This record gives sequence, C-alpha cells and structure tokens, in this order.
Amino acid sequence: MAFEANISLCQDNNCSDLTITDTSVGWISTLAFADVASAILTITDNNSVVYTFDVTTTITGASTTDDLVYELDENDIVFGDGEYDIEYVITDSSANVYTSSKEYFFDCLIQCCVDRMILNIKDYYNCSKCDDDYIMNALTAKALARSLRTAVKFNDQLLATDIFTTLTDFCDYEDCDNC
Repeated sequence: MAFEANISLCQDNNCSDLTITDTSVGWISTLAFADVASAILTITDNNSVVYTFDVTTTITGASTTDDLVYELDENDIVFGDGEYDIEYVITDSSANVYTSSKEYFFDCLIQCCVDRMILNIKDYYNCSKCDDDYIMNALTAKALARSLRTAVKFNDQLLATDIFTTLTDFCDYEDCDNC
C-alpha cells in the first residue's frame, strides 16, 4: 500500500483554536516517521494571507500516529470568518512528496452574531418593543446560518459564499457586540 497524506480539521467552540490531525494512511508500513525530511502546513486565509508552519519535528519525534496532532491557537493565527485553504506537504528522505489539501470555512463571528440575535428575541417579543421585523430577521439569520453549514458540508462554495454575504449583511445591520 502506498503512503497517502491526509488531515482532519477541528475548530474548538470558542473559535480560537484549530486542531489539525494527521490521518495519513501508510505510516510505519510504508513511511517511517524518521524518514520524513520535511512536513509543512500552509494555511491561506480568505484575504490570500499565507501562514506556514514547519511540523517536521512533530513527525520525526513521534512514537505513534496518535502523536501527529498540530494545535494552532490565536498566537499562531487569528481565524476570521471565511474560507481557508489548508495544505499539508510531507517530503520523505528520498524526495517523494505527499500532499493533502483541504478547504475549511470558518464562521464563528457570524454564528456568534446569529446567536446574539436569537438571544435578544425575548427583548423584542414583549409588547414594550413589539418588533416583528427583528424577530423575523433573527429567525431568518438562524436558518441562513444552518444553510451556510449545509452548503459547506456539500461543498457548494458558490452557495456558501452567497449565504455568507447575506449573513454578513445581517450582522452588519444588527448590533452584534462582543462577538
């Protein structure tokens, strides 16, 4: 079996940390950790800013595949909303190159704004404010946020971008403090 580079991505609930796990197939049987000459993670954000992380020592120092986890936090990169391209390139001591590329969509600020809109519905439901437009906007934003995640899940980038733009407009219009 040939070596096949792969990664999985997981963003934490507070949106400040990203865990990248090496899920490559063929470690040990095809490629020994010690035979890795270089391993580079490259993250390109939605503004084309490129962040590069050399993770070679994580691999060469690994005992098992459980050790192949890369934790990035706000000291490494600040994740704003939008699409990110993540590339993982492993080069072995024979100069063979193995690559895994992923697209990942961050939407923490949008989700925070929508959550705040939903939280504030109670203020607009009582008759002192009675603002049905606010309530409808909050519910529409919640539905759009769910649609955004679904569009990303089904890899429909055009739809995801369109929904993201609409949600950004909602959040620019509503007061989304502390997000």
